[in-house]
Amino acid sequence: MLLTTGNAWGETIPSMGNNNEGMASHQHSYTVAANKTLTLNFTVTSTKGKNETQGYYVNIKQGNNDKMGIQPGGGFYYYGDPWWNMSHMVANNRSWDLADFKTFIQGATVELTIKRIHTQVLYYADITTTAPARHYLRLITKEETFDENADITVILGADYAVLTDITDVTTDESITGTLIGKEDNSVGFGTNNFDYSLSENSSVSLHFINYSSKIGNDDNWLLEIQKGDKYLDLRASGAGWQWNSDYYNESNFTKESTTGTYADNFPVALHKADVNLTVTRSGNTITMQAVQKCVSGEVKTLTYTLTHADFASGAATVRLMADWSHLDLLPVTTSISSYGWATFSSDYALDFSKATTGLEAYIITGHSGNAVTKSQVTGTVPAGTGLLLKGAAGSYNIPIVGSSSTDVSGNLMKAGTGASVASETGKTKYVLGVNAGKAEFQKIVSTAATVPTGKAYLEFNAEIDARTVLNIEDDFTGINAIEAAEAKAESPKDGKFLENGKIVIVKNGVKYSANGQILK
Repeated sequence: MLLTTGNAWGETIPSMGNNNEGMASHQHSYTVAANKTLTLNFTVTSTKGKNETQGYYVNIKQGNNDKMGIQPGGGFYYYGDPWWNMSHMVANNRSWDLADFKTFIQGATVELTIKRIHTQVLYYADITTTAPARHYLRLITKEETFDENADITVILGADYAVLTDITDVTTDESITGTLIGKEDNSVGFGTNNFDYSLSENSSVSLHFINYSSKIGNDDNWLLEIQKGDKYLDLRASGAGWQWNSDYYNESNFTKESTTGTYADNFPVALHKADVNLTVTRSGNTITMQAVQKCVSGEVKTLTYTLTHADFASGAATVRLMADWSHLDLLPVTTSISSYGWATFSSDYALDFSKATTGLEAYIITGHSGNAVTKSQVTGTVPAGTGLLLKGAAGSYNIPIVGSSSTDVSGNLMKAGTGASVASETGKTKYVLGVNAGKAEFQKIVSTAATVPTGKAYLEFNAEIDARTVLNIEDDFTGINAIEAAEAKAESPKDGKFLENGKIVIVKNGVKYSANGQILK
């Protein structure tokens, strides 16, 4: 029977195939869209035990064209090339003896992953056998093989075998933040690193999703702190060392605590793990902590400290690397209220060209009359830049980048630190506030304002008249000039006008300045 029920994601097929027929009679197909991942789980309950090719089979097509064929015992082949020509592919760790494969595969549980990233299709097989033994296969196609905008069809077949409890899940594993490492997990550390300058007595926190290739013990993240010719490293496995004359010498480290255990399969355990890294400098002591939340629910925590005179002063570099894996460095998140404006700052350099759609970012360079002068940011900004954000009410994501060369030297927005901001002779300072349902900059006068970390305030290096409010929008929006006769009338009509170059608001025949003062 040919099974073609397709994409009822999460549906379980109780059984497929028998021990006396090949895959042509027993198949099930799945459609996988661009930048999606299909995971298939099943058990090879029994096989005919005839040869190494039996058990299951996977065929991948695009349109009417066969592209790839995969047999767990025999290997892989690429349609259009000679049989089993793997010159266009990368395959890792087919570790079993083919002569024993038919024994291994009996009763094995299998997790297949077909992952699409742009023009590549990645194939992983995690086979847990009754031996017990664990085997991993990985296949990467050459980039020009697939059209990245078209669906592919994945066909699972039972090959002289019975497959039971077949379940499927499709997910979107597209990068939501900043990619570190190669998308195909095919290169060790040293590419697409994230570097962060760590000053004295400060800290940095990094949050990312770890996508392991699940092949070897080095296939995960690597954290490195560099100071001159000194390097301190910490791996996901818990290994730490100092580079210079004591390579791999963990006696240099004080391992304060390690919770959770790592078996030989820890690269599998950490696949898709949510990882929080914190690096702190206090005097001449470096502390590194990793909290890794696995998909299984297990939490693995590592904490290391090292004290060295070289770390007492001067900037150090924190470097996050992917080692035969890729990391999705998650974006910073901010929100905007129903008033449509918010201030913002971040310890990281940011890329607004890839921020959530609908978010606008501005620096402020001055004022014109009673309104601020804004300049929109459409690309990256350096760490610590104070910003004014505009958007509909809701949350927004902004990707982190390692650095930015954008010149923001004329920006008058200052990053908040959580400390009080008070009035100061020779300066004029404003915080964002709301009046009559409208956002505006309100002058700090007698009472200091606390500006939280992650927010910003406006500071002029001069005393700018007596303006207690600066508008965000243009002063002249909706303003009509008062004609000479109207200006002289005892009871002018209500509205917003421009009189002698200044804004005048008339309500019930009474004139007010833009600051709400009654005018004679």
